[in-house]
Amino acid sequence: MTLGSWRGATPAFLMGMALSMMGLVAAGLLLYGGPGFLPALAVVLAVLFGSLAMGFTHDAGAEGRAAVEGARKLWLYALISFTLAAFFAVGWELFRGFGAAALTQAVGLALLVALPYYFGGRVLKGLADLPGTRGQGRVAAATLFGGGVGVLLVGFLLFPTLSPTAVILLSLVSVSGGALVHGWALDEVLWLERADRRTGTSGLLVVERWIRGTPRTHLVALRENGRLRAAVDGDGVPGLPEERAIADLVSLPDTARGTLLSVGVGAALLGEWMRRAAPGVDHRIALADEEGGRFLLDTPRKLMEPAGEAPTWHPVDAHTLLHRGETLLPRASADWILLDLLEVAATPGGVTLPGGGLERLHALLRPGGVLVAFPLLELPGERGLLEGVLERTSGFEWSALYVGSRDDPGGIVRLPEGGGAPRDPVPGGARRAFLVARAFGEEVEPEPLPESVAGFLQVPRAVPEA
Repeated sequence: MTLGSWRGATPAFLMGMALSMMGLVAAGLLLYGGPGFLPALAVVLAVLFGSLAMGFTHDAGAEGRAAVEGARKLWLYALISFTLAAFFAVGWELFRGFGAAALTQAVGLALLVALPYYFGGRVLKGLADLPGTRGQGRVAAATLFGGGVGVLLVGFLLFPTLSPTAVILLSLVSVSGGALVHGWALDEVLWLERADRRTGTSGLLVVERWIRGTPRTHLVALRENGRLRAAVDGDGVPGLPEERAIADLVSLPDTARGTLLSVGVGAALLGEWMRRAAPGVDHRIALADEEGGRFLLDTPRKLMEPAGEAPTWHPVDAHTLLHRGETLLPRASADWILLDLLEVAATPGGVTLPGGGLERLHALLRPGGVLVAFPLLELPGERGLLEGVLERTSGFEWSALYVGSRDDPGGIVRLPEGGGAPRDPVPGGARRAFLVARAFGEEVEPEPLPESVAGFLQVPRAVPEA
């Protein structure tokens, strides 16, 4: 659901219309039997504005699913308050205003004005705070416009055709419609629930759960200093499109043996998913903040339930590895290397690889080994970015890009509204990609990789032998 959709403004419009209709009915009933028009009007308006203000200032302070349930309860309370007002209006008409007694007028103020406007204010405050309808300006505009429509309906169409009770019942229908539309909107909002946070040597680390009703979504997201570094669904499956494609491309059967080196948080998480059913694979993780990395990976690993031994950690960062050739493993000992490029760039669209950096990783690969580097992004109007990255693989015997479509960068996962900076704020027309490079040997001729995988097409570059 987009923020500018009709579902964002309709609930506020309907609530405003219902409140205006209720206000006119309350004024008509209470002023008719009151001691004087001006004093009675002042009392009605004072209670109306005071109740509305009290509703506006109430802050539930809830997040995630608790906020969703709180919003639904507020609509229920508003419906109950309008229902009580309808019952009072019936009694007022049957018993001729209860003799205009002070006590009955006070009860009328409470049931016709105070309760509906208080809960109406709480609902409108919630609409301004909740994702999907966020924005006080838009909610206020929709409420005032709805209020104007309600006043005109009552003044020129409904009175004197309908009784006050009938008008209140129409207000109740309007509130019910607002609750229904907002319920649809709430089901489509991606809600953020903070699971845990910690400050590590690399900054603020946060593990969050994102929940959505329609389509049903449950993601565990890992953030570092506001950036989304990785995400998995409730079953531990990678939540980002290029990661799912890589897992399909470089699948590890349960009989696989060898060494998998993952450089960076995103690579480490993807590596754990790839080896979940391959207990014979030795997983090595290169990450400067080992304690922070263990913290981030703990929750997703429980969802994945990987087989085999826990991974081995190496306290070295990607910059050191690519620039200085830090030796983590013996030469020609790794079978697979996963490189998270967000370790060396702020965004996938700003990746610049150091000269000779990938060649240093090539030296760690055994013949037939595979290097995968991700994520990559080419923005609209930028030409040659992906090709420039591909040229950095000149030390490999074979390399290729797997590139997504410009028309549909689909499956892009963004942070829920108000949750911080997304991993890659991708505009329309951008191309997502990842890099695959292979090390051949004199006696090794690996099988060709598929031309497409999970919507990514292969753009190969044959590199001549030196």
